[in-house]
Formats: sequence, structure tokens, C-alpha cells
Amino acid sequence: MNSYDKFYRYIYLLIDIFLILVSFHLGHVFRGLSYNQTLHDQVLVLYSIISWFVIIKITHFDRIFINHKERIVHFVKSIAVFGLMVTTLGFLFKGARYSRLLTAYYLISYTVLDYSIHHLIDTVIINWNRNHFRKNVLIIGAGRMGRKILSEIHKHPEMGYQLVGFLEDKPKTDTPEIDKHIIGKLSELERIIRTVKVDEIIIALPLSFEDTISKIIATAEEYGIRLRLIPDIYRLTVQKIELSNIGSVPVFQFSAIPLDDPFNRLIKRAFDILFAGTVLILFSPVIVFAAIAVKMSSKGPVFFVQLRTGYNQNNFKCYKIRSMKVMPQSIQDTLQATADDPRKTKIGDFLRRTNIDELPQFWNVLKGEMSVVGPRPHMLNHTKEFNQRVDKYLIRHFIKPGITGWAQVNGWRGPTDTDEKLKKRIEYDLWYMENWSLWLDIKIIFKTIFSKQSRLNAF
Repeated sequence: MNSYDKFYRYIYLLIDIFLILVSFHLGHVFRGLSYNQTLHDQVLVLYSIISWFVIIKITHFDRIFINHKERIVHFVKSIAVFGLMVTTLGFLFKGARYSRLLTAYYLISYTVLDYSIHHLIDTVIINWNRNHFRKNVLIIGAGRMGRKILSEIHKHPEMGYQLVGFLEDKPKTDTPEIDKHIIGKLSELERIIRTVKVDEIIIALPLSFEDTISKIIATAEEYGIRLRLIPDIYRLTVQKIELSNIGSVPVFQFSAIPLDDPFNRLIKRAFDILFAGTVLILFSPVIVFAAIAVKMSSKGPVFFVQLRTGYNQNNFKCYKIRSMKVMPQSIQDTLQATADDPRKTKIGDFLRRTNIDELPQFWNVLKGEMSVVGPRPHMLNHTKEFNQRVDKYLIRHFIKPGITGWAQVNGWRGPTDTDEKLKKRIEYDLWYMENWSLWLDIKIIFKTIFSKQSRLNAF
């Protein structure tokens, strides 16, 4: 599956580059301008190619779509951002050659051509593979992983797999749709191979079937049949798993998440710097006035600094504008704030309700200690306590903590005074980690700003 994905994504990238060049030329033709490849033309074309590459990498539009509706959704997202980026650059180079009409013709041409070509290629590849690269596959093991493999085969016809059937010793009476595909027992492998054309065998058995798997491998090699081994490792964990290498040794990586990809980390970091820098510049007067108000209204420092648990369980100093009375360190580092906390000052109550007290955390983001979006960082002693109360708690530290997060915008914010609240917060944090995308970060930020529910305490 990975080799197919990489091949098709390279093909789509080359086609998209060609379509950008064609669309840019058409934009000049429709506008009635000559296309002489000026420096400005070259800059805009290069900028368009780089922008589109980054966008489709994030939105995953550079893959084959079976579902027409899914293709439209991904394309609309991609072309909307692309249009915004191209329009922005076009306005920076004001002049006859970068008129609004030229940019509009260019984007309309690219939108029509790119979607049409993607749709056409998807259809051709799927039909071609179905008819010319059909591979008869035999799945050994009709358990959880075997059923999942069959589901993926149905969802990805471009791979050209045709199910021969399952080999399984125990009938699956609970899933009759699978049971009807069982054509024999594990011991009947050689008989099946001699009577039915099998191009590929996929082993989907538990790890405990070591002897059986060895016999299957030997039989496949004897008959010259390609073999794939997919051990039912989900019996050990429900975490996402990725196959990687340490040198020449293949290893399973548990808790594989999108932000393990260096490119994704780069995209998220670039967005964090841009967003945090913009916020600090725009709200610097607010921070200054808040600091003056805090200093005049109560004794103590302007900023509240507290150690929190961050990325890879490393501690960092988390900054806030002080909203409470100065208390002994032992109390500050153990007692969570509540809605009607008596420690709040008058100005502090306003700062907390408006989330102004959280603005200095954007400095933590610029320093690389936090992200704009991620699991909220907890106090050190709470990290130890929560780890004992909830399974997989420390997994949330595989990424940087955030100013706002998926749990917060879904209502799981504030004090974690019950196990239910804590479990739900961790559940939503882990879901975010496993499903991260730049679009998801933007969605969470919008919900934080515009949703009344999340705005109260999300930051």
C-alpha cells in the first residue's frame, strides 16, 4: 500500500506542476496579455508550485479517491487555501501583469483542469488495475486483522486485489459475511494452492502461531507465491503502529502519530511561530495595560511563573499574567484553580474570564516549549498523580503541550476533580494526537475564539 501511495503521489505532483504552468499561460491568454516569462512570472509560478506541494501534503489531496464526495471535500479545502496564497502574492506585485482579472483567470483555469484531471486519472487507474493487474489473494486468518485487511481491499480497488477466500480453523458464526468466504482450514493450504490460482498470501494470525506461520512461509516459497505477514499485533495494544527500521532491522513502532513525521512537525512549528508572533504583536498593548492593572491592584509580581510538564516529560516554565493573590509555593504547585476560586483578585477575575492572563504563553510557543494547539500542560505533581489514575496518561507528552486543545473545545476543561473528567480529557488529547492535521489545528483555534462554550476556559 505504501509503495502504491508513493508512486501515485509522485505522478500527481508532476501532473499538478504541469497544470500550474498551463493554467498560468491560459490566464495570460484570457486576459489578453503576452506570456514572456518575466521574473515576476517565474516567481509566481515557483511560488504556486511550492504552495501547492505544501497544501496537498497537508490535505492529502495527492492520493487516489474512491469516493466522489470525499474527493470534492479535499479539493475544495486545497484550492481555497491555494487561491488565498496566490491572490496574496499577486497583490504584493501590483501592476498590469498581476491584475486581479489575471489572477482570477489563472485560478479558475487551474481549478477546472486540476479537478478534472484528478478525477479522470483516479477513474483510469482504478479500472486499469482492476482489469490488468488483478492479484488473487488468499488471507490466512479470519480474525480481527483478517477482516480489516478485507475491508481495506474493498476500499482500495486501485491495488487490484481479488479475494480468493480465507483459511480459518474456527468458523466465524458471529460474522456470516466473513464465514461465507472461508474456503478451508489452515492445514489445507497446499490443496487450495493446487486447485485455485493464488498470486499472493496474506498471513493475519496472532503472534502465538509461530510454528504455523513458519510452515506457511515454507509452503509459499515452495510454490513461488508472494507472501505478506500481518501479525495480529492489535491483541497487544490498540495504539497506532508503524513499521520502521533501526539500521537494517525492521521494528514496530507503537503510538505512531502524524507528528512523528519531520515534515508535519516543520509545518506545525512554522504555523506556531507565525500565529504566536502575530498574537504577541497585536495584543502587546493589552498585555502592557494588564500588567499595569495587576501591579496597581495587588502586591506581587506581574507574571505568574510555574513549572509544567512538557514535551517528552521535560519541565518548562509556563508564563501567565498573575490573576491571584500571592500564595506559598506549596499551595501554588498543588491546588488547581476553580471557577469561584477565592484566591482570585478583582482584576484577576476579569483577566481569567477574558483569557488575557494566558497571553504570555504565546512566548512559550515562540521559545518552542509549547504549541498553539495541543494537550494542556499540567503541574508537576499533577502529572505524577494523573499518571496513577489514568492509563496511557504520559502518552500525551509525545507532543508539545498547547494553549488550547481538542479536549478544551469539546467541553473537557477546567478542574479535573473526578476520574471521569480526567479520562475524558486524556481520551480527547490522544484522539487529537492520532488525528493531527493543520486543518484540525485551525478548526480548534476557530472554535476556541468563536464558541462560547470553549472560549470561557479553553486558553
